[in-house]
Amino acid sequence: MITPVALRARLGTSILTAALVLTMTALGVVTAERSAPAQAATVTITRDVSYGPSKLDVYFSGAKKGALRAAVVLIHGGGWTQGDKSQSRYTTTAQDLAIAGYAVFSINYPLATGSAPGFPVQVQAISKAVAWVKRQSATYYVDPNRVGLLGGSSGGNLAYEAGLLINNGAPGSVKAVVGLSGPTQLWDTLTGLQGQTEPSQSSMISLHNVQTYLGCASTPCSQTTADAASPYSNVNPNCPAFDIFNGDSENVPLEQAYNFQTALLAAGCTAEVVVMPGSAHGFDYWTAAKPTAIDFFTQHL
Repeated sequence: MITPVALRARLGTSILTAALVLTMTALGVVTAERSAPAQAATVTITRDVSYGPSKLDVYFSGAKKGALRAAVVLIHGGGWTQGDKSQSRYTTTAQDLAIAGYAVFSINYPLATGSAPGFPVQVQAISKAVAWVKRQSATYYVDPNRVGLLGGSSGGNLAYEAGLLINNGAPGSVKAVVGLSGPTQLWDTLTGLQGQTEPSQSSMISLHNVQTYLGCASTPCSQTTADAASPYSNVNPNCPAFDIFNGDSENVPLEQAYNFQTALLAAGCTAEVVVMPGSAHGFDYWTAAKPTAIDFFTQHL
C-alpha cells in the first residue's frame, strides 16, 4: 500500500504527517474541527438519475434520519475524453465516502471529442450538478450548505476549476475541494509535452487529450483558452478550501500543485498540498489518500 509521504504542506508553513487531522489557521482565522460523520455499513445506490447535461449515481449509507448529510460530487477522470462513473475505481471511492457518512453524487459529463471541445462544457456540467444537488437536497437528505467536490486526474482539474468559478459567481456554494493529481496550469502542460524531443506513448496521449479538451487538436492552441481552463489562473478570494494531492514522480508535475497552493494562499484561501510518494496517479492512490481526504472533508464540510 502506498502511504502519503511524511510531509504535508499546511498553509505553506507547517509540515505535518499526512494522516493527521488538524485545526488549520488561515490569515488568523481558526477553522473549527467537526466530528466525523457517523459510519454505516449498508450503502444504497440510485443509478442513472438525470441532472441535465448527463446522469449521476447517488450513494447513501444508513437511514435518512438525524442530521442532514454533507454532499460530495464525485468527478471521474479519463483525460477529459473518456471515463465513466460506473468504473470500479469510482464506485469504490463513492462507496467509501458514503460509508464515511456523506451523500455522494457520482457524475458523468459530456466527453470531449475532436468536434466537441470539453472546455467550458464540462466545467458548466459540474456547476449544473452542484445546483441540482442543492435543489434536490430535501429528496436526498442533504444539507445544501455543505457541498464538496472530489476529482482525480482530469477530474481533479475540473473539480478545482469548477470550485473556483462556482464560488466566484455564488460565494460559499462549494465548501471544499479534494483533487488527486489534477493539472492546474494547462499552458505549461501543453508546452512541456510539445517540447519533449522523444515523447513516450503516454505523453503523446496526454498531449492529444489536452488539445482535444481545449479544442485545438487540429489547430494551434491558444494560451488564452488554456489559461481560462487552468485553475491556477482562476484563483479568486471566494474560493473553497482545497486539499491538493500530487505524486512526487508522476506525470503531473508536483510544481503545479505548489504553484496552485501559493496562488490560493496569496488570495487568502485555505489550501494544503499532500505529497504522495511514487508515480501513482489520481485515483490509483485513493486507498492511501482516503483517510486524509475524508479528514479534510470532515473539517470543511
